[in-house]
Amino acid sequence: MTAAADLVDLAALAPGEHRVRCPNCGRDKPGDKTLGVTVDQSGFVAHCHRCHHIEHAHASRRTKRVGKPPPIARAVARHERLSDAGVALWQSTRELFDDDSPAARYLRARACPIPRHSSLRWLDRHAHPSGYCGPCLVALIRDVLTGEPISLHCTWLTRDGTKAPIDPARRFLPGHRKQGGVIELAHPSNFAGVVGVAEGIETGLAMMHVGLEFVWSAIDAGNLAALPVVPGVAQLWIAADGDPPGRSAAESCAARYRASGVDDVRIWHAPDGLDLADLAADPEETP
Repeated sequence: MTAAADLVDLAALAPGEHRVRCPNCGRDKPGDKTLGVTVDQSGFVAHCHRCHHIEHAHASRRTKRVGKPPPIARAVARHERLSDAGVALWQSTRELFDDDSPAARYLRARACPIPRHSSLRWLDRHAHPSGYCGPCLVALIRDVLTGEPISLHCTWLTRDGTKAPIDPARRFLPGHRKQGGVIELAHPSNFAGVVGVAEGIETGLAMMHVGLEFVWSAIDAGNLAALPVVPGVAQLWIAADGDPPGRSAAESCAARYRASGVDDVRIWHAPDGLDLADLAADPEETP
């Protein structure tokens, strides 16, 4: 839970679109701004893209409601598989090596191993909707059951390998689905039935430090919670982020696999406000 001193008075925000720290699941980390806020003359609406916390207030009544959003009809993604434009963008990327590229520096700064065979690549220059144009870590998202490419996930960087000072610095390819998709961070040719899965890319890469050779990033807590059961998985390792949505997602994933007959399911629980990548980057964070 975010400390009261860190909360933003949503009603005091200027008209427009904002991203701020969520009062429900906010982490005490710079740049953790998952609450999207839209403000206009009628009031404001806020929705967290991680835990789905919602707040809204009408200017005339000065009332605020807090809770889960009512069921709504979600827009159907235009592309069920990677579009021609997405394929062209992916084909324009460069292979990721343990070199001096901005993408490699970004991963090394978080103590992430850099796999030679993965769905991670990078671009030297890629335009962000904000107008920023710079290096970008690009991840190919595949349907976990069919292996078909369905989308791309981009993380904008600076030349020195830090996350770009834009909000948000991470974006999916517009008009593409991510449901049922994963980013294959390590996928050796000989699959032995042992799989590691985490929410984020960096957390998934950190799992390789303990010898896991087949690792997925489920992209976010919602996708992790709903991860389909993949035939052939005999042992599943799950890295749970240290917040309520992360823990709940890991437990949901574990329960589904156990119910399917996978007896060997293990969960790593990160301390509050951290994830496995944080611990790998700073061992002193370990309790």
